[in-house]
Amino acid sequence: MRTLERSRRLGQLSVYLCQDYWTSGYPTKAREFGQSAQAIAESLDDVPLQVTGNLYLSAALIHTGDYRRAGGLAARASCGCSATASRERFGLVGFPAVSARFYLTWIALSRGSSRKGSAAWRKASASRRRLDHPYTLGAARSMLAFLHMVRGELDHAIQLLERELAMPPEGSVAQHSVVN
Repeated sequence: MRTLERSRRLGQLSVYLCQDYWTSGYPTKAREFGQSAQAIAESLDDVPLQVTGNLYLSAALIHTGDYRRAGGLAARASCGCSATASRERFGLVGFPAVSARFYLTWIALSRGSSRKGSAAWRKASASRRRLDHPYTLGAARSMLAFLHMVRGELDHAIQLLERELAMPPEGSVAQHSVVN
């Protein structure tokens, strides 16, 4: 039992280090921790750890330009959240089910597909409305601003980002904005 708990803790630590490194601008180091978390989660058959590990490894891979693999992991993270688990945060700030769909939006837009990006954003946006969670709402605004930027609708993007920056800290994701 102690070995199992140690493995689970190491997996959780790897998830958080993956997230910390990719938000700090070290996607290669983040990828290493994400792969470690993923391996531990698979060996333990731990769904929450699989979801969070896949989610943050996806983000790290987006930052290295590996969109194909990032998309597969984001889709797995989203699918790993059953109907009831889609309302679970698994210890994260946001909801992985929604964040994974936002990552799929980001990937589609980064690959030049505004149509697929818009479709992915609508799916994510429908989920986030049901949750009514400040962080998730802020993430939706940031992703929508990115969508407007890709389309060349800079005035719309600026309005959304200004609204995001004016939000109180508990409702803002400006520090995690995809456009920084």
